[in-house]
Amino acid sequence: MFGGQLRISRNALVWRLICNVSAIESMLSADFGQKSTPFGARMTLDISACLTQYEGHGVMFEYPDVWELTEEADGRDVLLTVSADGVCFWALRILPDCPRAEEVIEACVDAFRDEYEDAEVQESRGVLAEMPAFCREIGFSCFELLNSVSLSCVRTSEMTLLSWWQGTDHELTDIRLVFERITQSVRILSPAER
Repeated sequence: MFGGQLRISRNALVWRLICNVSAIESMLSADFGQKSTPFGARMTLDISACLTQYEGHGVMFEYPDVWELTEEADGRDVLLTVSADGVCFWALRILPDCPRAEEVIEACVDAFRDEYEDAEVQESRGVLAEMPAFCREIGFSCFELLNSVSLSCVRTSEMTLLSWWQGTDHELTDIRLVFERITQSVRILSPAER
């Protein structure tokens, strides 16, 4: 960086300013994109210019263009993972064998309970791929850090989708609303769109 040329895209710079400026982050309200200024006025941050669209395997969703997307196949199942710097991530698992949403969520909950004896599970409500989803929130500690997980699952005649995000509570202060935005953007493509 010293003596070299620093190259960063405008979108990457804008995204980092939106996501990493702690003074702005601490002012997040319950409405995504709505922020209060120190003087009490409301301003809207439009992050749509910072998003890119993934389209494949019969689904589409939007995610920050400066984040890394990985794609893994496990037999017929596909795992799409989106992450920024750090250890938090958002993932979408596509299960073409169409297991029941309740069974998928309960298997995930059981895995967390097996791994973390202090795992606390709460029922929650949500939408995934424009459908009411079977959801759970999980909290646990690992290496003295509090962690949170959000699981959402829906089943169609073509596939079951499992969306989840996970991170430490201090990371999620900055990223939770972004993960929720990604989850809300998930759509199943029609056969004509594939």
